Amino acid sequence: MKRLIKAQVYQMCRKKSTAGVYLGILGMLLFELISEMRIFGGKLTADDFFLSFQSVIMSFSFIVAFWYAAEICVGDFSDRTVNYEVMGGYTRKKVYFSRVLLGLASGTLTVVSMWCILVGVAVAYGGWGNQVGLSQMVARWLLMLFPFWRILCEFIFFSFLVKNVYVVMAVGTVIALMSDGLSSMHCFSYALGFTNLYRLSHMLYFGVYTMSDNRSYYLYDATLTTGEVFGTIGASVGFGFLFLLLGYVYFHKDDLR
Repeated sequence: MKRLIKAQVYQMCRKKSTAGVYLGILGMLLFELISEMRIFGGKLTADDFFLSFQSVIMSFSFIVAFWYAAEICVGDFSDRTVNYEVMGGYTRKKVYFSRVLLGLASGTLTVVSMWCILVGVAVAYGGWGNQVGLSQMVARWLLMLFPFWRILCEFIFFSFLVKNVYVVMAVGTVIALMSDGLSSMHCFSYALGFTNLYRLSHMLYFGVYTMSDNRSYYLYDATLTTGEVFGTIGASVGFGFLFLLLGYVYFHKDDLR
């Protein structure tokens, strides 16, 4: 399996689109961040920016993760590389899980690195702020990785069903851009995990308007209950594993045409 993963990593590194997509999305988000900071003349703090734009950041970071997963999992179906790997003596289990593991790893790495860069730049530019504690937000972001993995596992399953990288990328882009809106479609979002992600990214808050400086100030409650933590982890791991298992069953029986 290590050779299969190395071959996929080498193939991804050779493609200019790999870095292009990541740098393009990151550059756009950094431009938005710096523009907002300049508009407010340094008064916009990092916590204020992320509380207002974290849904947008999540959507665009999802696009990169979905594109990478699609390219890794089914990008070489068109040139029958996957067929050659099976005929070369690799079991379908190794072929499938080498792609799945790399798809999950690449998606996680891109999302985490994007958020770390954006947080670092925002804090360096305007400080963190006092609307919500940094440690509480980091805890929420880390917990949000679990529903993200669940959604990515579901997307990987869809990729192996369709086996067309461009169709999968297009669908992934639409889903990513509509991710915040999908949370309101309860029967759909509950099944795919978007509701869980939405609840973690939205918090209760208390607002005060002051006439002295004509501004509104907000305090957010970002504490997590034990039920939220274990419920999120349990549901995400359970559904994610289920979709990966379904994907393997389908891939094992597929004629790979």
